[in-house]
Amino acid sequence: WALQVSVEKCGLGDAMKQAPVDVMTKAAVDKACDQSVEDAIMQAVIGRVNRSGWDPASFKMIAEVVAASSPTMPSAERIIESPLTMMEFILGAIYSEDQRCRAMDIFQSADAMYGYIPQREAGANYKGREAKRWEVLQQQADELANHLGCVEVCSLNTTSVFHLALQT
Repeated sequence: WALQVSVEKCGLGDAMKQAPVDVMTKAAVDKACDQSVEDAIMQAVIGRVNRSGWDPASFKMIAEVVAASSPTMPSAERIIESPLTMMEFILGAIYSEDQRCRAMDIFQSADAMYGYIPQREAGANYKGREAKRWEVLQQQADELANHLGCVEVCSLNTTSVFHLALQT
């Protein structure tokens, strides 16, 4: 697949004689050739999680990609360089309609990912659609902060209730 994508991106697809490619791989190659590297990585990671199932271990893997894309790192060293793509990746993973994890089970990974959300001013240079998308994502990030706070309070209260039950 990687060879197909790199060959297609170089415009050599017709010139190279390769073994036949199945229809699914060809469709994935065609789609990947029209995307940025960041988008391809983002979709590959989320796609793998969708295929293998959402579980706390999946969120740890996603959190590692996010940590390796930290806005505090030089952009050339990040897996995901764009602040907009980073926001979409984090919020898309946490609020994916496909994931069915309990909030308590993914709290640590979600909280860690929240810590890497780019600051609001990182989107200052966006214009038009990107600026509107950035603002929507910032509002979702604010909601995530509230949701994480609620999960943390519930976690503390559950622990307190559990300890109280043990004492009686």
